[in-house]
Amino acid sequence: MAIYPHCNIHEYNQIYKSSDTYFKDLEVCQNKLNRVLNQNKNYKFVRMPGGSTNLVCKKEVLNNIKKGLKDKNIMYVDWNIDSGDASAAKVSSESIRNNIKNSAGTYKIEVVLMHDAEGKKSTADTLDSIIQEYKLLNYEFKTLDNITNEEIQYLVNSKVINRE
Repeated sequence: MAIYPHCNIHEYNQIYKSSDTYFKDLEVCQNKLNRVLNQNKNYKFVRMPGGSTNLVCKKEVLNNIKKGLKDKNIMYVDWNIDSGDASAAKVSSESIRNNIKNSAGTYKIEVVLMHDAEGKKSTADTLDSIIQEYKLLNYEFKTLDNITNEEIQYLVNSKVINRE
């Protein structure tokens, strides 16, 4: 299992005010993870709230955040398959399953965006069938800690990691 930071407060209007507010929030998140997991880890991956090309954050601030992450040797990870589970407050398991099934098998390496949050029970309910679907397509499941440099490069080239 691998756990990487996302954010602490998940309030876009607060964390994306400036690159400083983003990095302060990220630091709080990293410190909490280290405390809970009883470790002192320098995290090399992060997923930015809304993704690295979100439309909430001003472009200049977003670019400064991405540069700052790279300067800290942190790769920001997006996705190439969207489950659609965040498209509305309640999304049915069937809709999530269909969204993924319609895209599954498109890429050599697939990063599927799914949310584990209150109100996302249908996402959790769908997970087993999604895993089975990917197994039928002969995909292998790996954590970010277990991917090779070649796999990282593939994800960089396909704009899943460090998307510009």
